[in-house]
Amino acid sequence: MPDEEFAGPSRNCDNSCYCKLNDKEKCDGIYHLGGCYFNAPVAISYPHFLYASEKIQNGVLGLNPNPKQHEAGLYINRVSMFVCEKYVPQLKLRMNK
Repeated sequence: MPDEEFAGPSRNCDNSCYCKLNDKEKCDGIYHLGGCYFNAPVAISYPHFLYASEKIQNGVLGLNPNPKQHEAGLYINRVSMFVCEKYVPQLKLRMNK
């Protein structure tokens, strides 16, 4: 899954509903679901904020985003043509200071 999937509206205008923050740079890497779903304080992203903006990643201690471990994708077995999806989204609750 490309990193544009969770890109903010400046990089992917289809995601404008998922970014209602004043600082649009904090929208890269996260879907802020509240703008589209009942103002819920919930967001979704890749684990360790993979592909999130530096403003987000620098604000959280202990992150180690690694595309090999945290990226989603589809894998097709060449013999059986069985499709296996690897997708490990993380739900987050928005907390204000």
